[in-house]
Amino acid sequence: MELLSIIGINFYLKFMYGGKGLSFDIIRKFERELYEAIEEHPDYADLWNNLGVIHLIQCRNLFIQALNEFDRALDINPYFEKALKNKKLVENDGKEFLILLRAILK
Repeated sequence: MELLSIIGINFYLKFMYGGKGLSFDIIRKFERELYEAIEEHPDYADLWNNLGVIHLIQCRNLFIQALNEFDRALDINPYFEKALKNKKLVENDGKEFLILLRAILK
């Protein structure tokens, strides 16, 4: 089996089974491997697609991290208006963003 297939299958299995083991470092490793593979095979559509999936997972993870950081700011100061406003915006308007990401990543 070719390296490109192994990268794709490995990533797919880790992602589809609940994202277990998809730490920041592992996602970055997949991203680097795909960039290297793309340098060798820039016309492989599946490589570009997998890279897009990785970037969407990174977006989702950063989105959740941001929400946790707003919560932390509010733990420190429950009356911090900017953090409260940002948290409400993320919770309300961000739902559509997460729904979109889930639909694309399925």
